[in-house]
Amino acid sequence: MLISFDRRRRRNFSAVLLTIALLFSSILPVTADNVWSPGPETEIVFVSGTPEEALVTQIRLFAAELAEKVTGSAPSIRYGAADTAGYGDILLSLDTAHALPAEGYRISLSGGCVTIAASDADGLFYGCRALIRQLLASGTVTAVQSSPDVAERGLSLDCGRKYYTVDWIKQMIRELSWANMNTLVLHFSEEMGFGIESKLYPWLAGRDGMLGTQAEAVTDSRVLTYEDIAEIVKYAELYHVEIIPSLDSPGHVNYLVKKFNEQCAANDYSFTFRGKVYTAKAGTVIGNYFHYNGQTAIVQGTRNRAYSLGVDISNETAAAFVQSLIEEYAILFRSLGCTKFDIGGDELLGWGNSIDWRVPKWQQLDHWKTYAQNRAKAEGRANYADAVAYDAFMYYMNDLYDLVTGLGYTSVRMWNDDALRSADTGWKQVVELNKNIDIWFWTTGANTVKDYIDAGYEVYNILCDYNYYALTFNYFSGNRELFVKASPEVIYTEWNPYIFDPDNTDPAAVTNTTAGNPAVLGSSFAIWCDHPDLKTEAEVMAEVLPMLRAHAVKAWDTDYSLRHSYTEFELLVQKCGSALDASEKMPPAPAVQEIQPETPEVPVQVPETEAVQNKSGISRSFIKVKKH
Repeated sequence: MLISFDRRRRRNFSAVLLTIALLFSSILPVTADNVWSPGPETEIVFVSGTPEEALVTQIRLFAAELAEKVTGSAPSIRYGAADTAGYGDILLSLDTAHALPAEGYRISLSGGCVTIAASDADGLFYGCRALIRQLLASGTVTAVQSSPDVAERGLSLDCGRKYYTVDWIKQMIRELSWANMNTLVLHFSEEMGFGIESKLYPWLAGRDGMLGTQAEAVTDSRVLTYEDIAEIVKYAELYHVEIIPSLDSPGHVNYLVKKFNEQCAANDYSFTFRGKVYTAKAGTVIGNYFHYNGQTAIVQGTRNRAYSLGVDISNETAAAFVQSLIEEYAILFRSLGCTKFDIGGDELLGWGNSIDWRVPKWQQLDHWKTYAQNRAKAEGRANYADAVAYDAFMYYMNDLYDLVTGLGYTSVRMWNDDALRSADTGWKQVVELNKNIDIWFWTTGANTVKDYIDAGYEVYNILCDYNYYALTFNYFSGNRELFVKASPEVIYTEWNPYIFDPDNTDPAAVTNTTAGNPAVLGSSFAIWCDHPDLKTEAEVMAEVLPMLRAHAVKAWDTDYSLRHSYTEFELLVQKCGSALDASEKMPPAPAVQEIQPETPEVPVQVPETEAVQNKSGISRSFIKVKKH
């Protein structure tokens, strides 16, 4: 009798008897050689052995999201061989033998089942998301194979000048993940604030309205705690988003300069870094300055001119203070599993007056030049006398690279505008920038992207023209002068990660790169908060998401806009909707006894069909979808 069969065999037997009568009803899944959709008895079957805990959680999240977005209830999950699958099931196959690219996946259909195959857990994650989005877009799933065009696809968030709540950051993580973006840079140090508590210097973190113009003045003591950071990193792991800390120096540190100067304004102040005690005498000022022909002048930023834009790297105490901070946060984030670090290095010399307008600013730093020559001489460099101020900067950035890699970081990047600068510095490369430092390319200026690539550096595209959302009054004006290309449709139609010069339309030009250039490691969008209170965090989320989604689709598939109009893309985004928080609704993991595969009376073979390369399909759309 039917009642004596196990559930899988009942489903197979029922399918044989009722397929013709119920083909178009809602009782059974829709299946054919080239389409599939779930039914009420659909199960998720992991066919590659017993997964580790993190992968089990990933599969549970998939089941919860499928329920939230499509089915209404979460399919049950079990482990077993492919031949234990029932009609309408979802098979998950994770095996390096699939030989799929990193983060890539293949969806295939056979025997009434759909199989999602990947060679790594990231690819399986994106394949599961692809299945959900196909169902949202068309109601059925079709075969497809897809992988990203660039490895890193992220967002850089200025949480130094503006406080973002943990819940907001979690929502952004979900939105990034839903758009197949995989990194979030927490840029927590800036000219008007410092966004993460310091255990070494409890007096440090916060925001100071004195450092902004009247319109920008914001004093906000709220900061992210160590516990907040741990919670954020753990949550990001669930959504396959990597957190990257960003502590910019030696420029953009007005706030650090002010706070340190206050500590030693009336009394000596001492701190310890790597076993050595450093003492700043009362009245010490660690900010950078121009020194030329016996004259000095502060290095001014665009805002409060009383505090230097940067820190004086020729001052041993000043450099050690910044390095001690970088070490503190590098240890924190590394203990949480993070492996990438942004060490900054941009906009060092400000926008105000120097000493002599006829001389390049880089040649008005005699104290840096002396420091570089003395250090090069002590190292026994024969050409030490050729060292200039720029060599001091190269020393500084190389020191930061050594510091963070010594703590276990495997990827370090800096901004491009002051990297490999020679024309106005007199640099003869006495000190060479470490070749392992990657380049955040945000602006066309002293160098083209080809200059960095030809010199042996790898790059990320965070080009400000298209990829900056900035809380400035100008940004929201009707005649915006800055970041004029940063709109969803323009990003979608004009930009991709290999476009580094928007004013040069020749794809073969040296100011851009050809698609697939292996030196281009990824891309990023950026949120900057010059006027922190100009928008609420909810307004920031609503306004930035359309741009993020356009960036995301072009980072995954650079050619997508050649095949689909912006209107079609908008419709797809509308159908897929926003990310939902299904992390609290995940079904339980299968019990241990369910791990053993069943032995069916009539095996259902589910061979994997040949992958369909569908560059024009839905999965390869939404799935495939600075600094200033």
